[in-house]
Amino acid sequence: MAKHTFAMKHINKQYEEAWEDAYKKLNIEQQSAVNNTEGPVMVIAGPGTGKTQLLAVRIGKILKQSDISPYNILCLTYTDAGAIAMRTRLESFIGPEAHNVTIQTFHAFCNTIIKDNMQVFGEYRDLQPLDELEEVEVYKELINNFDKDHLLKRYKNQYLDIPRLKNLFTKMKQEGWTPEMIQENFNSFEKVALDPEISDFKYGRKTTDKDGTVHQKGDFNERKANDAVESLKPGVTAAHELNEYHEIMEKRERFDYQDMLLWVVKKFKENDHLKARYQEQYQYILVDEYQDTNGIQNELLFLLCDYWERPNIFIVGDDDQSIYRFQGANMESIEQFKKKYDPVEIVLTKNYRSSQKILDSAAQLINHNNDRLSKKYPTLRKDLTESRKEESKPAFSPEPMYWEFNGETQEEAAIIQKIEQLISEKVPHNNIGVIYTKHAIAENLIRYFSQKKIPISVKRRVNALHEKDVVRIITILRYLQEEISRPCSDELTLFEILHYDFWKIKPLDIAKLNLYCRDAYNKNIENRRIQNWREVLADLDQLKQAGVSDPEKLSKVNSFIEKWITDVHNVTIQTLIEMILTDSNMLGSILSDADKTWRLELINTFFDFVKEKADKVGNLSLSGLLDTLDNMYDNNIALPAIKIFYEKEGINFMTAHGAKGLEFEHVFIMRCTDKAWEKNRGSNQEFKLPPNVIAPSDEKNPEESRRLFYVAMTRAKDFLYISYPVIDNKGASVNRSMFVSESIPPDVEPVKIVVNNDVMSEYVAELNAYQNGEVKLIDDNLVDRLLDSFRMSTTSLNKYLQCKVAFYFENILRVPMGKNAAMSFGSAIHYAMEQFFKDFQNTNPISIGSVNKLLEFYNKGMDRYRSGFTQREYDNYLEYGREILTEYYDRYSADWLKIPNYELEYNISSAEYMGVPLSGKLDKISIFNDHLIVTDYKTGNPDRANVKLKRPMDDEDIGGDYWRQIVFYRILLDRDKKYIQPMKRGVMDFVEKSKRDDTFKNEVIEVTQEDIQIVGQQITQAYRDIKAHIFMPGCNDEQCQWCNFVNRNMPIGLIDATDDNTDQSEVKMTYPDV
Repeated sequence: MAKHTFAMKHINKQYEEAWEDAYKKLNIEQQSAVNNTEGPVMVIAGPGTGKTQLLAVRIGKILKQSDISPYNILCLTYTDAGAIAMRTRLESFIGPEAHNVTIQTFHAFCNTIIKDNMQVFGEYRDLQPLDELEEVEVYKELINNFDKDHLLKRYKNQYLDIPRLKNLFTKMKQEGWTPEMIQENFNSFEKVALDPEISDFKYGRKTTDKDGTVHQKGDFNERKANDAVESLKPGVTAAHELNEYHEIMEKRERFDYQDMLLWVVKKFKENDHLKARYQEQYQYILVDEYQDTNGIQNELLFLLCDYWERPNIFIVGDDDQSIYRFQGANMESIEQFKKKYDPVEIVLTKNYRSSQKILDSAAQLINHNNDRLSKKYPTLRKDLTESRKEESKPAFSPEPMYWEFNGETQEEAAIIQKIEQLISEKVPHNNIGVIYTKHAIAENLIRYFSQKKIPISVKRRVNALHEKDVVRIITILRYLQEEISRPCSDELTLFEILHYDFWKIKPLDIAKLNLYCRDAYNKNIENRRIQNWREVLADLDQLKQAGVSDPEKLSKVNSFIEKWITDVHNVTIQTLIEMILTDSNMLGSILSDADKTWRLELINTFFDFVKEKADKVGNLSLSGLLDTLDNMYDNNIALPAIKIFYEKEGINFMTAHGAKGLEFEHVFIMRCTDKAWEKNRGSNQEFKLPPNVIAPSDEKNPEESRRLFYVAMTRAKDFLYISYPVIDNKGASVNRSMFVSESIPPDVEPVKIVVNNDVMSEYVAELNAYQNGEVKLIDDNLVDRLLDSFRMSTTSLNKYLQCKVAFYFENILRVPMGKNAAMSFGSAIHYAMEQFFKDFQNTNPISIGSVNKLLEFYNKGMDRYRSGFTQREYDNYLEYGREILTEYYDRYSADWLKIPNYELEYNISSAEYMGVPLSGKLDKISIFNDHLIVTDYKTGNPDRANVKLKRPMDDEDIGGDYWRQIVFYRILLDRDKKYIQPMKRGVMDFVEKSKRDDTFKNEVIEVTQEDIQIVGQQITQAYRDIKAHIFMPGCNDEQCQWCNFVNRNMPIGLIDATDDNTDQSEVKMTYPDV
């Protein structure tokens, strides 16, 4: 039962004053959008018209004038970043209660619905997401199943249609199209197209065929009609393969990204009770960036609203900024909404960002588009007018500047020269934005400013498999596998590995080793046997004979390599990679580097990929991993990572898509050629579909690219520089973009700029220079970014209180950690208990399942977490788990029906306590009429749990982890909105028997108000310290992996954690006591 007690009057006065101040600053149209809280409202908000502020103020208004709770408001956004920004702004108006407003992307919202209703979505619970490599395998299987007469069967380039099939199936899911619907539309099209009386296929002029047949203008053109019909048949045939695709996915127990929305829409249609639950909860719905929604997202919204004739749904968007059609966005969503609801229409035209001259040029550009609301509905006027306050305007706002260059390097040098001039004039770095279509265009500028140590901010997608540190790990893994298969056969790779800088081996020593082995071969030429490197590296005497300066170091490296070769068959693949990182000091070397954050992120990306792959296939071997990587290389499948150079005060570099929602005083749009803009939409990898399904795609139609250029232009406040070369770096002539011609004011001519030789020489020389970075342990800006979405959980709280150093490495840096057998065993037990209770809850009448059913779920859990075991560990734990679960069942099963109801794996993701965002997952809630009991399952020896169960003895004692966990759950449930019953107690249920008396232990913890006060203080203090980047001192426990790691690899004096602007007394992370 939900709690609904909330009113604006309960909000702290400072927040209400902030809301009042924001409301008063709105213009008449914005206030109208805020005040019209009842019924459907459609707001068309052009660039710079203040829509982000508008949404937050509107939510405050709803809370202010009604008695509903934040829990009853749903706000859907297009991106995770948009959701975070929205919540941050809302928090400034209503305080911590902002965390109780549901602000999510469509996919996150559907994921929450599925997780909260597993009894409804039970058939999907064992499915796992499909990765790109598996996706290729699925499509190959689909194509392999085509019979020899299949229209899409190919005998050469057999898999050529994979991209087209993928795009078609994605589009069908996004729009909710069925194969039958496409077939029906094709039949209708064919019937009309081939009917001479009504067909649109006519001769445009009098024509004579080769056989002498004469066709008059307006006659039926049978050939063109047949060609049109035939061109659609491959697409229609492909559409019918969607069902087979689903069957293959189901067989593999996989789902793809679009499926979550389809599942929720399907269940909403089938299950009125489920739909009514969310209709009752969400009395007000707001949708941001509505122009970027697709058909299935629209259908979900309409289902959520279908209880009311005039639902309280508020959408905001701008058709001129619809730039994500390649991701399935459907600009027609706005029109569908308008026709369905006849909403109150509000158009925001007062622009608070740009000068009128920039707005006029942008309007001149976008007016070339025909697919605009203002052209379909002439009464809907969208002319933007500059509405900035006088004090925020510069003394002079120039026309946009258009620059023409004789080469790409000239363009780059000129932009750099201008930016350096602006910096010398005290223009803040972060008031400058450089925009382009692809990051490769600005790569030289980014290198230049980085090497000059001029702060920049840029985010780009890279393939982690091509990055140095990941390549090194993969190279070492390949060497180990090769040495197992063919010992001493790959010494060229070993030669490379020995040169890796983290070993700190002198290249001259490696050269001497190579010469020594060659000399040994020459001396023993009759046997034609080269002295192999592994033998020499293992022999200190031979290393000394070779004349190396540090034989002990080379011998130590060899011992590591020999150990790894031995361990390939004795540890899991995750553990092997972890050993390589730590034994070799590769991790220590990375953490001592100026670029440590990015390099560690790459390692984490690769390690997470390996763990995910291991979880999916079970016992992943080294050879299996290498086969997977080879398949990825062969199929051009990237392992994506987002590379971020982030300085809060840095020059901003971004693609036009990435610039959406941002603004800068000075904006440079560079490389404005037709190749970069009009011809940058990619090759046509789409099946043709009937025009009555979707408007036929026209590669020559540049409207979406024009909208993208419009978005880029409207990022500028006062100074807009649009540049293009007429010659590329290969000396070939290139055309400027048509958008340059369409946007340039009538009285403005492009300026032809020639950069002088001295400037050009300096620029080229700087690009060729190399400078080492400076060592710094923590990058505060990046830590802040990582903490943006941080929510305190009982696990993170316990980790921080135990050891701040361990928290830093595991929760902030997320250093790769292999999942060991004990952890995997615990996960399998949890899975078995969860699935068993869900299963017997769904019986009618409710009855306890047999012990065999419990063991069946345990077997499945062990397979699910197979990647954490070696084969021997798996066999042992499988037998052991079956034994203890049988005994556990015999001991407790008679009591399980005595409890009226259960909530299993209950996830709380948006609670808050004293301003601290909290989250947690509760294993089991026993629900009684007047109270709740929370149970947490534990594996391991209960005899060792006493210290973790105890309350604090004094002010210095922080209490045990298990005690704190139960109190934390009480705080979570008190702040949650689902249950009105209080949590009475918590139970630590040990699934393994005590070794002392061979009995099961069931520890009950009664939570007192004093407990809540103590843990509440721990939560708030830890959260403040984490936000302040206090990650010291460590626990100094000799068993602590990370304190020991710091001692070994980060001696005092080697690393300086002091920020350049931080006083020595405020150092946030050093290691004097570890």
